[in-house]
Amino acid sequence: ADPDDLATMMTTGRATLLASADRILDSRTQWASTDAFAGPAGTMYALARAHSWVADEELRDHATSLLPAVVRAARGGSHRDLLDARAGGILALQWLAPTPQVDEALAEIWELLVADLTEGRGPAGDPGDRQWLQQVPSLAAGRALAAHRISARSRFGPAAEIAELARAQWLDGVDLTHLPPGDRCVAMELGLVETPPFPTHAANPETDYPTRDVLDDLAVWLSVQRGQADGVTDATAAGAALTALAHRLSANRNRDGAWFTDVIVTDHRNFSAIHGLAAVTIGTLATHPDCPHVRVLA
Repeated sequence: ADPDDLATMMTTGRATLLASADRILDSRTQWASTDAFAGPAGTMYALARAHSWVADEELRDHATSLLPAVVRAARGGSHRDLLDARAGGILALQWLAPTPQVDEALAEIWELLVADLTEGRGPAGDPGDRQWLQQVPSLAAGRALAAHRISARSRFGPAAEIAELARAQWLDGVDLTHLPPGDRCVAMELGLVETPPFPTHAANPETDYPTRDVLDDLAVWLSVQRGQADGVTDATAAGAALTALAHRLSANRNRDGAWFTDVIVTDHRNFSAIHGLAAVTIGTLATHPDCPHVRVLA
């Protein structure tokens, strides 16, 4: 990727992240439970992951400042078939340094999630066409991932039992061979599916391979890379796949003259961690061994 492109993305990304946190702090909006795109939990997660990457104290402080807003969002009871502020809040809080305030918030949100699971609370309302949402884990997959993370850290009581319950609720009627990208990333972390085939088509400029699809595949391969710590995957294959996909991102940009040609919002404002500059930045730097996985809150 062009170094100038990377520098621009990083500068724009940092400013947008900080502005997003300020917007939430200055707003009286009652954030919905599902807020991964622009609400407190999603913004805290992005800020905390960015801080872990570049050790920027201002990013860390802004992430911490969102703690009350994340808890308020998690208390909301509206659930759709999409990762919500309870599971998402847990995933975000785990990236903050442990403090009494963080631990208290995590415990409260965990209790809310446990109640959802034990009382069988499912999504309310039909989300309609989820095609543009499939890069984010579904509600059930997000709950399973959050419970799995809590159980792995042995933070609270019978967390292992709750994790098994969340996993069972998610897998009831699910076809593991046809998972959308977000849920596939969760399934890989839980050891339920194998590594995807190598993206050989990425190197062929004649192949129709839109940037959105490249970002979807990058999310999956970043999850594959995460499994290397446990010896689950081949580090060489994961590195090669990420490099090929990152190069294809840059090639698409050079060909089209913009990162995204099919959206109204201009590139410099399209900061979504799903299909925006946050995702592009992570994808372009995917060959870095400490590259954070921002895209699917995983």
